[in-house]
Amino acid sequence: MIIFFALFGTALLVYYALIAVFAGHVFGVALLWLAAGIVLIIISIILALGKKYRRLSPPLWMKVFVITSIILAACLFIYTSTCIIRKMRMDEWSTEPEFIIVPGAQVHGYTVSETLAGRLDAAADYWRIHPDVRIIVSGGNGSAGQPAEAQVMRDYLFESGVPLENIIPESVSSNTDQNMRNSLSIISSVDPAAGSVIIVTSDYHLLRAMTVAEGMTDMQLYGYCVETPGWELPYYLSYETLALFKSWINGYI
Repeated sequence: MIIFFALFGTALLVYYALIAVFAGHVFGVALLWLAAGIVLIIISIILALGKKYRRLSPPLWMKVFVITSIILAACLFIYTSTCIIRKMRMDEWSTEPEFIIVPGAQVHGYTVSETLAGRLDAAADYWRIHPDVRIIVSGGNGSAGQPAEAQVMRDYLFESGVPLENIIPESVSSNTDQNMRNSLSIISSVDPAAGSVIIVTSDYHLLRAMTVAEGMTDMQLYGYCVETPGWELPYYLSYETLALFKSWINGYI
């Protein structure tokens, strides 16, 4: 048990270092990996000292509580991760959807992040085959003096060849729940007869985006997922686990 906690904790710290250095995930959810690694190493040290010095050994109830908490957290993570991974596939559609919704992601000034670029590239690829489709780019979050995500996304698509008349920016939303609600509201206003929509987003994000949207509309929804590098997936799965719980608390799923 001591060796397990020590090795597992070290592995979590190494993974945190990887996502911090190579993906820039330093704060936010990434800190959970750092904290979990530190906690597990501390537990291994306490157990080792307790084994050597009886008087330093924690009481049985504390051991049971800690181990039970770790098992429950692991089960929750595994369950939600399994649900997310099962949804990470492309839907097939029998009719040609009239709209695409692309929820925003991080931007750096006027430059899209790698994650957001993948979503926009997928939307642009679909437009090249179906030039009548209209693309809703959804995202606010613009800090003081900085453009909203939707503006940066619109410019990126335009530079990729998509005409401005095919792009509808939605620059108010600050989370997935609002992305879906506001984008679907725009579709209802622009084309009340629209029958189907494609949601283009990252593979790890598809379950939450689709589940939230399904609770807001009767239109047929299709998922178009963009693949995430495998080594970053554990980080995003932990992020989505918390985000799904938050959406559930807010009553969106």
